[in-house]
Amino acid sequence: MPVYLCKENSMKTTNNIMLQVFLALIPALLVKTYFWGINTIFLLVVAILTATVTEIVVAKLRSKNLLAEVSNNSAAVTCMILVLSLPSGIPYYIMLICTLVAILIAKQIYGGMGQNIFNPAMVGVAVFLITYPQFITYWNIPSNELNYQVSNMLGAFTGTSAVDAYTQATPLTEIKTLMQMGNHANLNQDLANITQTNYYPWLVYALSFLAGGFYLWVRKIITLTLPLVSIVAFVGLSCLHYLITGYSQANPLYSLIYGSMIFGAFFIVTDPVTAPQYRTGRIIYAISIGCLAYIIRAFTNYNDGIAFAVLLSNILVPLLDKFFTPKEFGR
Repeated sequence: MPVYLCKENSMKTTNNIMLQVFLALIPALLVKTYFWGINTIFLLVVAILTATVTEIVVAKLRSKNLLAEVSNNSAAVTCMILVLSLPSGIPYYIMLICTLVAILIAKQIYGGMGQNIFNPAMVGVAVFLITYPQFITYWNIPSNELNYQVSNMLGAFTGTSAVDAYTQATPLTEIKTLMQMGNHANLNQDLANITQTNYYPWLVYALSFLAGGFYLWVRKIITLTLPLVSIVAFVGLSCLHYLITGYSQANPLYSLIYGSMIFGAFFIVTDPVTAPQYRTGRIIYAISIGCLAYIIRAFTNYNDGIAFAVLLSNILVPLLDKFFTPKEFGR
């Protein structure tokens, strides 16, 4: 998962599409590794190993073709999305649990690739947000050295680390804190001097997803309709809220850049397996994700709402398919 815009049923085509999606996410992986540490790579290894073992066990139990189940690259894409969605400093056991939930419960229980009704990676992210809220801000402080000390590696297994190993709040956390304090001036100043603040890595991170999405579009893996619709819905609601409240909310540009909306628009919304089958339903689905992502971010304690927005919108898919199925010719 995701299976994206695959119109052919051959395993070769599916494998290639999954590979292209994985490649499109590599720029974001490199950016995250550069700014937040090589632990990002270790987390990806843990996730892929967990997913592979899980799929092997399930394939054996179901007497399915082991090679076909493991080599379709879909689990690798799910793992990559999970790693890029979660903080870089979380313990390895948390990544193992989230991956297990995504692959076993959200995907395999429904019958495997192409049968799931919820996006597996977003299920894993939601489990993390609900179960381990204390780790939401576990982002390694950006460093000039691409290394990982032994003490901090051990800490990643146990959940303990050096005092200064994980102290960086995300921009969305800082924004929400400043808004609650009524400190709007600092937000505007930071936005004007974005390249001189610690927010700069997050801008580069967002642009890496944009580059990956552009790659998928050039390769004709996705179309731009759904990503743009979801982003417009998100930004539109953000602007409306910003104007209604007399500019007392975060600048809409902040909301778009310093969250997962761009990531979700190109790599989650475009998944047709968990999205409606027909064009009108898909557009409504994309609007739903964009609007819910902002509502959850603005009116709940969660700093980013893309995971819950996707899962809630997944629930609407059967209704959208029912009410927006094109009429047959002559009826």
